[in-house]
Amino acid sequence: MYKRFLYLSLAIIIALVTTPLLLNFLDPLSSQIFLLAVIAVHLLMSRKWKP
Repeated sequence: MYKRFLYLSLAIIIALVTTPLLLNFLDPLSSQIFLLAVIAVHLLMSRKWKP
């Protein structure tokens, strides 16, 4: 359970680090869609990993 939480936190950190880099290359509209997709993925993963 702790390993899953660690992986989830690492994924969030990586997303927070790489998102600004991707925002520089993508259009504003596509970047917003990408952010929504990342948030949705994290919500789904956190729901699946709840005991």
